[in-house]
Amino acid sequence: MSAGNRGLDKSRLLSLYKKTRVGVLQATAPHRNLSLGMGVIAALPIVYRCVFSKRLLEIPPSVLHKTITESKDEVLETPSPYGTHGKIISDPGRGRYLGNKMNVAAKSDATAEILMLKPMSAVERTLIPEFTVHHLPPKAHSEAFCEGVGPRVRGLFTFSGGGVLVDRALLSMLPNVEIVANLGVAHDSVDLEAADERGVIVINAGAVNAVDVAEHAFGLLLDGARAISAGDRYVRAGLWARKGRMKLTHRLSGRRLGILGLGSIGRAIAKRAEAFDMPVSYHNRRPRSDVPYRYVSSVLELARDADVLVAAASGGEATHHLINRDVLGALGPNGILVNVGRGSVVDEAALVDALKGGTLGGTALDVFENELNVSEALLTMANVVLQPHVAGATHEGLAAAVDMVALNLRAHFAGEDVLTPVM
Repeated sequence: MSAGNRGLDKSRLLSLYKKTRVGVLQATAPHRNLSLGMGVIAALPIVYRCVFSKRLLEIPPSVLHKTITESKDEVLETPSPYGTHGKIISDPGRGRYLGNKMNVAAKSDATAEILMLKPMSAVERTLIPEFTVHHLPPKAHSEAFCEGVGPRVRGLFTFSGGGVLVDRALLSMLPNVEIVANLGVAHDSVDLEAADERGVIVINAGAVNAVDVAEHAFGLLLDGARAISAGDRYVRAGLWARKGRMKLTHRLSGRRLGILGLGSIGRAIAKRAEAFDMPVSYHNRRPRSDVPYRYVSSVLELARDADVLVAAASGGEATHHLINRDVLGALGPNGILVNVGRGSVVDEAALVDALKGGTLGGTALDVFENELNVSEALLTMANVVLQPHVAGATHEGLAAAVDMVALNLRAHFAGEDVLTPVM
């Protein structure tokens, strides 16, 4: 796909918006014999999507192009996977869910069929008015399911941490799949080499939740430096009344911040650091010419020059254990490590040893090397802040990501170029 195909002008957005708007009529049609109020209620999920799409029209094309493409050219940061969501009892005008089966009203032969590897109600509400949506059954029944439905599937939906890999084995059961839509920025749930061999397009949600992850990262920075959650536990345990004041902490303002991975999330973190008068340096696959921050040629050097190190890098072989024993030692006994990227970026065994041995001051983690099994040692340490991989999980971030995935699918099946291609 050429670089020129990545652009997104207002007329194209208007076209996509008009297609979305049709969903309102589809949603209200089955309720034409009911009161107007009931029809409007049924259409609310689609109306919300239309409003969001319309808002996109107000964004200058150059800004939107920058937003949806900027996260792919560096050591990529990753948003959170999203957890379990409630099942949809019924969908507006398109059928009813019965467990993982859906009785859908007749659709035209041209309607593309999408296979969801894991259910997510917010995505289903958006896709159902325009696509036939299937759920992948449990592993024991997936082969039989794919034998029947597989040849009709043209699109896949997945998300990092969903537990099902889009690999050669799965793709071999879906001979006509054209596109894999991944919610979020990360694509470690997709075998890109296998997809490329098949000519399958892989898209993500771009940088739509960079703000959410950056907010959470800065919350972890503040907690790690000022022991906010530890103070909460101190009060709740009655220790304030019995033992008096907690130990002093270090201020965050003015401390040197090192960022591993200066993509959209890394830059959002750096922007917030400016408000705290924190000098920022970074390490990437390559230097950036569009930022005022100092580029450092190695992670080890980055750690030596930082008081606080934030990992906002994607997973994969290229970033595996980039933060190792030497890097943690260079960060030092007063240093703090924050990870909102991928757990595999940090050597967790070395991290535990550094915390136990006092060669690292503390850590705040949103991701782990072996999710969902967090190291018992980390659970017992007072200088550790733990979060259940939720940095990107906000209502606003999820809504924006779902809309971006839907825009990509609409564009592809309308014969247009996708907006946020990974490859």
